Amino acid sequence: MSDVGAWLERQGLGQYAELFETNDIDLEVLVDLNEDDLRELSISFGHRKRLLKAIATLQAEQEGGPVQSAQPLAAPTGLLAGERRLITILFCDMVGSTAMTAAADDPEDMFELIAAYHAACSDVIEGFGGYVARLVGDGVLAYFGYPQALEGEAKRAVRAALALRSAVENLVKGRGPKLSTRIGIDTGLTVIRDLVSQGNSEADPAVGDTPNLAARLQGSAAPNQIVISQNTRRLLGNLFDLSDLGPQDLKGFSEPINAYTVENEAENASRFTSGSQDAARPLVGREDEFEALMDLWRDAADGKGQTVLLSGEPGVGKSHLVLNLRKALAAKASALLLYECSLFYTNSAFQVLASQLARAAGLQRADTTDEKLAKLEALAITGVSPRQAVPLLGFICGVPTDHRYPRLDLNPEERKAAILTMLGHQLDALCASGPVLTIVEDAHWIDPSSGELLAQHMARASNAAHLMIVTHRQGQEPA
Repeated sequence: MSDVGAWLERQGLGQYAELFETNDIDLEVLVDLNEDDLRELSISFGHRKRLLKAIATLQAEQEGGPVQSAQPLAAPTGLLAGERRLITILFCDMVGSTAMTAAADDPEDMFELIAAYHAACSDVIEGFGGYVARLVGDGVLAYFGYPQALEGEAKRAVRAALALRSAVENLVKGRGPKLSTRIGIDTGLTVIRDLVSQGNSEADPAVGDTPNLAARLQGSAAPNQIVISQNTRRLLGNLFDLSDLGPQDLKGFSEPINAYTVENEAENASRFTSGSQDAARPLVGREDEFEALMDLWRDAADGKGQTVLLSGEPGVGKSHLVLNLRKALAAKASALLLYECSLFYTNSAFQVLASQLARAAGLQRADTTDEKLAKLEALAITGVSPRQAVPLLGFICGVPTDHRYPRLDLNPEERKAAILTMLGHQLDALCASGPVLTIVEDAHWIDPSSGELLAQHMARASNAAHLMIVTHRQGQEPA
């Protein structure tokens, strides 16, 4: 590891080591970096501030003088220094806990229920990359975007809310009380103190309109309702089924607040559909890359298959470039295969493939088992008997087939091999009927089983009418 890489690791920012080395930033250059330089490197606001303070310390150490802090050396008595952060805040509480406590025969039973509720909420929130800031009574306060900023904070918070609602509903089995929640979510700038090093306390850890609005939205929610602000709604695209509540009069806010309820994740939700409107935006500064991809498409259409890796930091325009290519090739590709990988399904076998097949078959949440099965049967696989193909498709998509098809006597490895063989035949048949465009988004998050499928598609691409485009985040190895 380089000196700069080791220094970044000591600051807890080791993820930028490769970025700094790629830009030839050594210790000599490091001490000259300023706010504009770090912004040009696409480093987040909070991390820029942390780096500038650490650089100031390094400068003082090199000069042999006293360390000059970018912040006051001492916070006012009774207060902790804070940092401005753009985060999404989620408030959740259990409905009717006071009445349940009063009705409980033994207070210890209620204590155990609240403990189980806290544990379930914490598991869900942390599973979606959130941070549990406070657990007080039946209330849970969570941050998305703190202490580490990830992609899609608002979307992850809403997915966590849906999972919370389900987890709490299923917490009590048998004849126990059925539990429900109220959840409120808002996104915005806050001033937040350092909870990680200082530890949680009863003091409000975040200050600003965002925590206040999230709390008020939670208080206005009906049982099992998730209420979000306009700020959060703007960041969700079409990934969720929402209902507009219209302007709401909330205590503490002088003007009515537009609010929405989240019903469910949209059918076959995908960045490909939720962001398709972005394709209307013109390409700026990516014209050469677009023309290069179009040249590769023409080669692929002539039977000289191509595989392209688009690598870059988040936000540089990889998905926007791919969306514009899709728009240009909509009438030219005989088939389009879309695979979207997710941080939350890296350990779920064939999850990427399952989502792609569900979109291709048009599976809907409200479909009966027989309706789903009929749609899978319509996905004819050339070269594979339906008696084998349909049970395999059903296994991938979670659709029972035993009532219509004989069970396949396969162990897990044999089943995986059969799935890969079946989809290899499918790709060959598609390419034989015309040029195929395959897009794999965020391959650094692909699950291992779908990764094997990706490798198989790559191997087949060179001898077929097939253009395969794989996007992945710079600094992470593609699967």
